[in-house]
Amino acid sequence: MQSPIQQRFELAFIVGRTSHDLCSVSFVVGIKKKGSIGVSTDSGFKIKYERYGKKYENKTSGNDCDVLIGVLLTCGFFFTGSYGINRENLDSYEEALSLQSYIDTIMDFQNFKLEDYPVVFYQDGRDYVCYEGEVTSRKPVIGTMVGTAFFVDDRYEVFVPDIRDMALLAAAAGRDEGQLLQIRTIWHEAFHAWQQTCFDDNLNSLVKDINFESQEAEELMWDIDTNEAYRIWFTREIELLNQALEPALDPADRKAVLANWQNHQNDYDKLGLSDKQQRLIDYYQLAEGSAFYVESRIYLELAEEIAYNEWYGVTPFTYTNGTMKYYQCGMLKCLLLDELTPDWQSDFDCSRTMTDYLKTVTE
Repeated sequence: MQSPIQQRFELAFIVGRTSHDLCSVSFVVGIKKKGSIGVSTDSGFKIKYERYGKKYENKTSGNDCDVLIGVLLTCGFFFTGSYGINRENLDSYEEALSLQSYIDTIMDFQNFKLEDYPVVFYQDGRDYVCYEGEVTSRKPVIGTMVGTAFFVDDRYEVFVPDIRDMALLAAAAGRDEGQLLQIRTIWHEAFHAWQQTCFDDNLNSLVKDINFESQEAEELMWDIDTNEAYRIWFTREIELLNQALEPALDPADRKAVLANWQNHQNDYDKLGLSDKQQRLIDYYQLAEGSAFYVESRIYLELAEEIAYNEWYGVTPFTYTNGTMKYYQCGMLKCLLLDELTPDWQSDFDCSRTMTDYLKTVTE
C-alpha cells in the first residue's frame, strides 16, 4: 500500500500574504480529490477544481489563491524544446548539496543526507535524474510539474519542478526567487524521502485506516474546519506557540507561556473531534510540519531574515481551511524544541506526535 504522501503528489507552498490571511496552494496531479486543485488529462489539459463535492472548471473560491490557477496551468506544461538538463536546475541541485554541512551543523536527524536520494527534475517532457555525481535522462515517471518523494524501483526519489516553473510560482508571490524556491523544495521533499525510508511504519500508523485515494481525508478536514470550537482552540494554540518563541522572552516567562500551552491542551478532548480527525491533524503536523521546518531553515540560510519572516512568519495568525496551517504549527513546535532541547532531533523517529514531542520537554 502506498503511503499518503505517495498517493497524493503534492506541491504545497506559502505563496504570499493577502489582506486577510496567509495564502497557500496544493497542486495535486492526476488524482481527482475534493478540496484540491488538479490537472485532468481527459479533455485537453484543463484545470479542474473540486471543493467538497462541487466541481468547477477554471473557477476559484475565496481562500484558495485565485491568481495561481492560471499560473499553475501555465507552468505545469511549460516546454521550450531545449536539450539536456537546464544549467539552472543543475546549479540548484549543486547548491542544495553544498548546504549539507550547514544542515549537519544545526540539525541532528539520524543519517539524513540529501546525497542518499536521487533528485529528479521534470524538464521538457523528460526526467533528469541527479544522483551519485551523474545526471541521467529517462522517460518521465510522473510526467508533470510536481514536488514529492516517490518510490521508484528500490528507493525514494525527490521530484522537483523545472526552474522555469519555480520562477513562475515565485513570481505569483511577487518575488524573484525561483531558485530559492527550488532549493528549499529539494530539501523539503528530501526530508519526506528520509521519513519514509527510515520511519514509514511509524509515520503511517497515524493514518493507516484513512483512505487518501478517495475523498475521506478531505471530508475529515472539512469537518474539522467547520468545527467552530476547534477553530478558536487552534488559533489560541498558535498564539501561545508564537508567544513562547518571542526572542526577548526570558526563561521564566517562556516557562509560564508553555505552562499555559500545556493547560490549553487539556481542553483538546472537549472539542468534539473524532479519533480519525485527531490522527489526521497529528499526521500533517508531524510529516509536513517537520519537513516545513527543514525547508524554513534552508531558506533562512540563503535569504534575509525579513524575507524569511514574510514567507514563514505566522504572526498575526488567521485561521484558514485546509492543511497548510498544520505545516506551520508543526514547524513552530520544531522551533520551540530547538530552544528547549537542541538535541531533540537525534531521537526523532516519527513515533510520537509533534505535540507529544513538545509535551515531553515541557512537563
